[in-house]
Amino acid sequence: MIITSISFQNFYSFKNKTTMSFLVNEKAPKTSHFGLCNGGSRFSKVSSIFGANASGKTNLIIVFEFLKSFISDSFSYSSEGFENFYPFETIQNKSSFFEVEFYIERVFYKLSLEINSERVLSEILEGRKDKRLITLYSRQYIKSRDSYTFDGKKIKLENSFIEKVRPNASVVSTANQYNHPELTKVRRHWFSIFGNYFVSSSYNTASKFYYKNKEYFQQIKDLLKRVDLGLSDIQIEPEETADRRGNKKTIFRPYGIHKSKGETFPLPFSMESDGTKQLYSMLRFVFRALAKGSVCLIDEVEDSLHPNALPTIVNLFTSEETNPDGAQLICSTHMPTLMSDLSKYQIFLVEKNQECESEVCRLDEIEGVRNDDNFLKKYLAGAYGGIPDIDM
Repeated sequence: MIITSISFQNFYSFKNKTTMSFLVNEKAPKTSHFGLCNGGSRFSKVSSIFGANASGKTNLIIVFEFLKSFISDSFSYSSEGFENFYPFETIQNKSSFFEVEFYIERVFYKLSLEINSERVLSEILEGRKDKRLITLYSRQYIKSRDSYTFDGKKIKLENSFIEKVRPNASVVSTANQYNHPELTKVRRHWFSIFGNYFVSSSYNTASKFYYKNKEYFQQIKDLLKRVDLGLSDIQIEPEETADRRGNKKTIFRPYGIHKSKGETFPLPFSMESDGTKQLYSMLRFVFRALAKGSVCLIDEVEDSLHPNALPTIVNLFTSEETNPDGAQLICSTHMPTLMSDLSKYQIFLVEKNQECESEVCRLDEIEGVRNDDNFLKKYLAGAYGGIPDIDM
């Protein structure tokens, strides 16, 4: 799946309409940093979000996570409201809007959504068929009748299907329960977005995944051995334990294998560096996205990492060898040195104005920014904004 753009309004610290586009024009460098969509347009495989503390960087990641959850999992929500939905503080009584454009298996889709804290007000999925954009389904809430109108005949969903869809569930997640062929495919790809915001990033949790998925485990070990000079291998040992009530469970404990003067010895992962533990936990999202040609969302990608380790992550996505299916990395970061590895089309800047409203722009939208500028130097000098304004 390729996400080409996302727009939203009245969500977390973003009061006004905000758009992030991952498409680039013909002036963008002809490098492996950009992939091809169906039809010839190009998109960025790596997009980074920079900004001061509390500017709204994490909130941008949450937008994607919210849509992933709504599209793929909302059938399992409780009977009221939405998970992780917060409108802007001063306009909580108004509805929120989302629009996301994406490709799945070379087919273009656009999902438009309007919700309030209680229900979906409007949900429309469009798709390109035979070069024409047509409405696949449309759902509208009629307040005066306290009911929905629905049209899904283009994908063989009868009007009565709306009776099966709860007010806070998506049509996609509901149709998936009935094995609808096209919407099940859409749901599967959105479910396959990976990231660290709602998933535990502990190394013990990661070890459980690696123990059951040996192919990913080998990839992680190979990369960690390249960036951690003291690590020669990793072993995972399952350990049977019981809670206070006697319920048995298995804990998967990782051990780093080290060599010294010809001798090999294990160390509990608690004794490894924070950077090694962070990479170990994060890479399960990275390699799964690469394997599935999906989207990887990482909040604060630099956490505990040496600056030299970040280009290694970026290169996994920009290399055609390790990323043949065009997976995307979208990450927030406080590490400005990452700018040196990116173009102006891959850098988003977030600021919060005097009204506590977050605003975002892509670096190429700022007048006068050139492809050959020293982005790092100018950013640190405050030329682009997106840095803290500290009074001493």
